[in-house]
Amino acid sequence: MDFLHPGEAIVDLKIMRDFQPQWIQNVGKVPYWVAWGYHIQGAIYQYLESNHLPFLIVAASKEKETDIEVRQISQDNLDSALKYVKRLAPHYNDVKHGTGTPWRCEQCNYCRKKKT
Repeated sequence: MDFLHPGEAIVDLKIMRDFQPQWIQNVGKVPYWVAWGYHIQGAIYQYLESNHLPFLIVAASKEKETDIEVRQISQDNLDSALKYVKRLAPHYNDVKHGTGTPWRCEQCNYCRKKKT
């Protein structure tokens, strides 16, 4: 969380390559803020702050001509993301404590390194 404006908003600053939709395998093109999980990040910030303040992404692109954007993530998206986090949290906690097995994506560096 970059800024908390009590009673007003939670603000997170981002520097992006661009604001174009991103391709997610088995899903298709999604907005950049979904592809990078910024809605999940915002939902966690709201949960930690025990509020439903608006979550704003203030972003700038790295393009030759810098683009800037202020995007508010809808409360519906944030609520959905928090449900997702709460559903998966027990599994991640089990993995953290060595009592669960991580899910393998077979695409990331960790999966390639641990391939048997």
